Amino acid sequence: MISFSFLLLGLSFVSAQCNKGLFARSQADMDSVSNCSKLVGDIYVSGSSVTSINLPNLEEIEGSIYLSRNIGLTSVKLDGLKKLSEFLYMLNNSAVVEVSFKSLTTSGDFYISQSPSLSKLDLSSLSQVSDFDLVSSSIGSLNVDNLSTVGNITIISNFNLN
Repeated sequence: MISFSFLLLGLSFVSAQCNKGLFARSQADMDSVSNCSKLVGDIYVSGSSVTSINLPNLEEIEGSIYLSRNIGLTSVKLDGLKKLSEFLYMLNNSAVVEVSFKSLTTSGDFYISQSPSLSKLDLSSLSQVSDFDLVSSSIGSLNVDNLSTVGNITIISNFNLN
């Protein structure tokens, strides 16, 4: 009976973490939502000590992702994410080399700017996006072959893009 109570308490704690937004100041903050399959609320990572974002279990975000001014952030991997209800806003993350959303099919606006080290961007499953902006990166190729619905596309100052 006691272990059943602890199990229920643990489940409600995990559920509570997934039902609110996240303002991550540290890697531990990011790791606190690593077991979530759905997150209700926005993810903010700005001026933090987070070095990588890897949330393979996350399949849906009812909200947005804001990543800005993270000088130590090198990779963003949300490969299980299928739906982002609002938008991705990624600005001034100078050390980010890789951004991977392998399973993402639907997103609101998708905005990446001023990430000069970004050389790998995986959006291979993306089929629907409101607006798509890619400004000042180092990517060499962009695979959006599945993209069927898009509002506007803006691609500027990506000098390595073939």
